[in-house]
Amino acid sequence: MAVHETAEEEVIRPFTRTSVPGGSKVTDERLAEEREAKELLSRLDGMDTDDAKFLPERLTPRLDVMKHARAEERYEFNHIRR
Repeated sequence: MAVHETAEEEVIRPFTRTSVPGGSKVTDERLAEEREAKELLSRLDGMDTDDAKFLPERLTPRLDVMKHARAEERYEFNHIRR
């Protein structure tokens, strides 16, 4: 996931920021989502699997990744395809 996000930060985000209408806002939103995901993964990494909060927290990244991917497809990738 880290390699994937690094590639997006180096290639996709600069393109979006400069070439997509409203690109700065779109870029800032995607970066905020990615930052939140990193924070959540860090919390999970520090949790014991027996912790009552572990399973509910474990479901969150899956849903967040799906939401993030849909936003990338809708607001960024369509412009890249053009």
